[in-house]
Amino acid sequence: MTDTWTSDDLSPVDNNDTTRESRRRGSWLPSIIAIACLAGGAAMGYTAHEWMVEPEIVTREVPGKIPQEDLDAYEAGVLANQDREAELNGREAELDNREASLVERETAVTEQEQIIAANIITDGVWTVGVDIDPGTYRAQGVSDMCYWEITASGSNGYDIVENDLPGGGNPTVTLSDGQDFTTHSCGEWRKQ
Repeated sequence: MTDTWTSDDLSPVDNNDTTRESRRRGSWLPSIIAIACLAGGAAMGYTAHEWMVEPEIVTREVPGKIPQEDLDAYEAGVLANQDREAELNGREAELDNREASLVERETAVTEQEQIIAANIITDGVWTVGVDIDPGTYRAQGVSDMCYWEITASGSNGYDIVENDLPGGGNPTVTLSDGQDFTTHSCGEWRKQ
């Protein structure tokens, strides 16, 4: 027979006593489970710790002094940019002046074109002082079939002042207020 000791007293216990043995086993079981859980939890914690990603630490040097070459290069770049900006501003002012000049020329040309258009007579019947200005006109591009006539206004073409079938050349007519001018196949008549 083997003697075992109980935790309550230091007297030997008989191993054949089954009630004490089952009680003893039952009292150690929770302790074993608790130790197993602690060991498992510690293992899980260690494993979870292995899975965690550590943040990357970035270190940068903070310079105490910027090298003079770098400062000189930066200053040269700033000055170059200022020069370039001044040049671009000068070009922009030049373009604005050229645009103003072009607008002025375009206005003058448009006015001249309007004057010319107002002083050109083509095929048709025109009333002097209403449709066309009075004055002397010369024909250009006259065909062999050219015919023109000047009649008194309001006469329905019956009161002919002057007419012609030039058949070529550059005929000239002088028109006054109160007249109608009819032209056919004589090209353009331009005021002189």
